[in-house]
Amino acid sequence: MVKKKQKGKNPALFIVPLILILLTIVVLTNNPGKLDFSWSECRNYVGLHEGIGVKEVKWIDEKTVEIKTNISINCAEEIKRGSHHIIGNDLVLTYTISGNLFTVASCNCIHELTYRISDIEKRNYEVKLQKKRVLF
Repeated sequence: MVKKKQKGKNPALFIVPLILILLTIVVLTNNPGKLDFSWSECRNYVGLHEGIGVKEVKWIDEKTVEIKTNISINCAEEIKRGSHHIIGNDLVLTYTISGNLFTVASCNCIHELTYRISDIEKRNYEVKLQKKRVLF
């Protein structure tokens, strides 16, 4: 007598999405504190790499930090938003810019970005600046 193989459900089909959901939750909840993000208008026209970096890290009180950075972007690009997250001892500050990849102005512009984060643990973070790009 030949036994028919039963078609069972593959447990990996349930485990993989569950792991992805859990990883997403961990990443999304790894940005403690409330962010107030602002930026200045174009202040100077400069070379491509001048003026980029963290300028100042100032603790306002035991749970609020204000970080000022300078970035240099193409004059045809726009700043859209900022965000932050913590990975280990790194406080990663992200700014998102938009611009058409085919439209580039022949100038670059310095903007000062201000990240004010409240309800964050006061520590000696390594502050890193990261750029993201969107097309709209």
